[in-house]
Amino acid sequence: MNKLRNIFFFIAFILMLSVIYSCTGTPSAREVQLLDSLNQRAYDLRYKQLDLSYKEALQAYNKADIYDQGKAEACNNLGFCAFMKMDFDAAERHYKHVYKITQNELELVIADIGLMKIYQRTSMNKEYYDCRNSAVRRMKRIDEDQSVFVDVHEKKRLNYARTEFFIVSSIYYFYLQQEQEAIQSINQIQDSDLASDTAQILYYYYIKGSAELFEKSDVQQKIVSEFDALFKCWMLSRNNYIYFEANSLQGISSLLNSKNAFSQIYNERPRAIQTINSYYHFQDSEITASDTVFTLNLAQAALKKFKKYKDIYQIAGAYVSIGKYYNIHGHYKQALDSLGKALDCVNQHHKLYYDGGKDLRHNLKPFSEQDTIYTELTWISKDGIKTVPEWISRIREQLSVTYAGMGMKVPSNYNRNIYLDILDYTRQDKELESRSQELEKEDRQLNVLSLFVFTGIFLLIILFWGLNSRSKVRNRKHTGRLRATLEVCQRITASIPVDVRCTDEIISAVGTAIQADLKQLFRAYSLRIGIFDKETNEFIYPSIIEEENIEDELVENDLIKSSFNLYLPEEESPVGVIELYTRHKMTKDEKALMNVIAPYIAWTLGNGLTFISLGDERIRLEKQRYVYEQHISDNKRQNLIKKACMAIVYGITPYMDRIINEVHKLTRKGFLHDETIKYEKYQYIDELVTKINEYNDILALWIKMKQGYAESEYREF
Repeated sequence: MNKLRNIFFFIAFILMLSVIYSCTGTPSAREVQLLDSLNQRAYDLRYKQLDLSYKEALQAYNKADIYDQGKAEACNNLGFCAFMKMDFDAAERHYKHVYKITQNELELVIADIGLMKIYQRTSMNKEYYDCRNSAVRRMKRIDEDQSVFVDVHEKKRLNYARTEFFIVSSIYYFYLQQEQEAIQSINQIQDSDLASDTAQILYYYYIKGSAELFEKSDVQQKIVSEFDALFKCWMLSRNNYIYFEANSLQGISSLLNSKNAFSQIYNERPRAIQTINSYYHFQDSEITASDTVFTLNLAQAALKKFKKYKDIYQIAGAYVSIGKYYNIHGHYKQALDSLGKALDCVNQHHKLYYDGGKDLRHNLKPFSEQDTIYTELTWISKDGIKTVPEWISRIREQLSVTYAGMGMKVPSNYNRNIYLDILDYTRQDKELESRSQELEKEDRQLNVLSLFVFTGIFLLIILFWGLNSRSKVRNRKHTGRLRATLEVCQRITASIPVDVRCTDEIISAVGTAIQADLKQLFRAYSLRIGIFDKETNEFIYPSIIEEENIEDELVENDLIKSSFNLYLPEEESPVGVIELYTRHKMTKDEKALMNVIAPYIAWTLGNGLTFISLGDERIRLEKQRYVYEQHISDNKRQNLIKKACMAIVYGITPYMDRIINEVHKLTRKGFLHDETIKYEKYQYIDELVTKINEYNDILALWIKMKQGYAESEYREF
């Protein structure tokens, strides 16, 4: 009972600790509301005011206490802001920190997608696929049980994760010039995923329009679809989403650089062109089909917006768009100036995050005769630098066109070679390599797992073999003990003699029968049996045990006494007690065996006491039974004699009947007058009478003998 009570208290203590821990691990409603509000504001501002979005996300991260999901969301927002500022190392740290904060699959998949964006932009194709595979696995697990996400905020985050994943994937395929894969990826976005998120709708329209992700064989119709997507993006983003407003303007500018495309759009969407022109007041008069300045105005307007948003990547892209415009229209000096500013943006990024502005010798230049190894390729191949190869390749491509237009072949080839080398590096599809390494990793994991499994199986076999052998030994021992116990019980029940006269004889008989066996079974030093005296309510121990001074020996020999009360069925008080003296504390098995033997001893003691209490009555009854048996024997003998007498009597009757018959013949049939016959009849009758007299003599002799036996019995009496 004490052990059960201790176990109960221990379980209750563990449950109390778990309840306390679970209560301390539950964030308060105030913290959840505060962090969700700050994170939502940071999310809403990320394409409007990047600095303010970063500030809100940082505040949410600092205020997070035990709300891990909110802290992870703040880390994802911080990673996005760092990515937009092209601080790729900080962005990577923020996204990877999410893995340490939470186990929430939704925030983890968003972190995977954020890393995909970093590795896509920095052309780390293998790492991109590693994160993409991880994101795919997480999205599959999320799709298996979407019922978990019941909160409105979580549903919005889930829709954002889906749309962002497919958009980033389509951008990656676009830069690898895998047009069909890019279109398939962007088309997997459902309208329901975009319904509640204006920023993602703008992102969707911008990517479709700028990357030309339309499945149409007609080139002219495809151009119109691209313009429509970009125009929708511009209409929805103006005055609210400065990032997408600038991107849509830049995309339209790049699309309209071609005279044929401009003419087609002007003819099919004139009102859209005039709307953009009037909104920014590019020209006082309406734009004509031969206008060539409109696209430049669009690129310059986009540049102003990007500078306001402080996105150095897009600022350089706007300069490239302006330089491309100048190249198309033959203004090569202006193009060189614009592209030089774009290259300065690259240098500025490198100085800000990697070089610290100390080593100006490694700045990128439009042309350098001393370069034997291109600086861009050094940056790309160096592990500690995350630059944007695609960013630089666009600048070098336009610089090559500019120098070629200026008739400077060497600088043109210089930039072209850099462009081609970067293109060769960035367009290496590392999907198979990533998949191969992933399979190798899985193979190693499976090998380790198999090793552990086989080792575990081997150890289990050894363990089971050892346990089986041990259990067999224990079973043999236990079976032997049970067999010995059975024999002990049989000897106990047969140990009491029928003619027992006192309790000492009972205890002596039982003790003699079981003492040797109990010493062997329980390694007992000694034992003694006591009888319960109902008058004194004490146990009486006869002095017939070998150990006369057992208590003294108990102290001297360091013996442990184990007492077992002996109860009869339906009796409240014990009939006796048996005490075992051992040098060790009895085990549970030994006590269990003793509890099996104890009822037999109790029954034997009770039976012996019953023999004693019924001894005199038994003797009287035995004497009475003896008398009854003698009477029955005498009666049987008398009965036989009487039957013999009756048989003699019944034997006379036929003779008498014959005499009567002969007399009848003499008197009734007239034989009395015939002397011969008469004589013969008389002679026959005489023989019959003689026979009857013989029987009578026998009866008379028996009667005399009976009378003499009776007189002798009388005299004896």
